[in-house]
Amino acid sequence: FNHYGYIIKNNYYKEFGQLKIDNDHFLTTTGTVATIGVSVARLFWGIATDVFGTKGTLIMFMASTTVISSLYFFSLSSPGLYMFAVIAISAAFTGAFILIPLAALRCFGEKHYAINYGLILSSQIVLNLISPPVIRAILLHFDWFWLFLSIGILNGL
Repeated sequence: FNHYGYIIKNNYYKEFGQLKIDNDHFLTTTGTVATIGVSVARLFWGIATDVFGTKGTLIMFMASTTVISSLYFFSLSSPGLYMFAVIAISAAFTGAFILIPLAALRCFGEKHYAINYGLILSSQIVLNLISPPVIRAILLHFDWFWLFLSIGILNGL
């Protein structure tokens, strides 16, 4: 479910930003600068795992991705706030790339780790195939509010 929010952030942050920000260069720069937030956040998620354990950090991760998705609604009041929101959301969602491999290793052990982790990641195939038409349908029949609410609902499950 978390990957759904990641898909939306990566593929739609610019389209959503264009609703109020008429500066393509700024929006492209926002996506580039967000990678810095991702780098710093990976250190944070690693330290958090050492301090709180895998399960505690996974709970914190899912809670943060659920709540932080709402930043989009507050972000269109200024370009700077929008950039901050995209960076924060990117930083939150990057936790999956630290926590899921670690959880797989701890749950299944080192033996056959690569294939087990590959099987976990293969679950994204279905989501990657069905999310584009589902996301477009939500945007067509509802609006951005419901799209971002769907991230929170799925992450909260």
